[in-house]
Amino acid sequence: LLWSAPELLRDPVLLQKGSEKGDLYAIAIIFQEVILRSEPYSTTGLTPE
Repeated sequence: LLWSAPELLRDPVLLQKGSEKGDLYAIAIIFQEVILRSEPYSTTGLTPE
């Protein structure tokens, strides 16, 4: 679920079905991890809520 787009997490039907925008979001997060060699959003200093 870490790589799921926020709009997909809000809708269980979309989460099962998926979308092109969700796929693009997921691949962007994966590219970010590869390029920065760190977890997503590790440079923002945000805490999970």
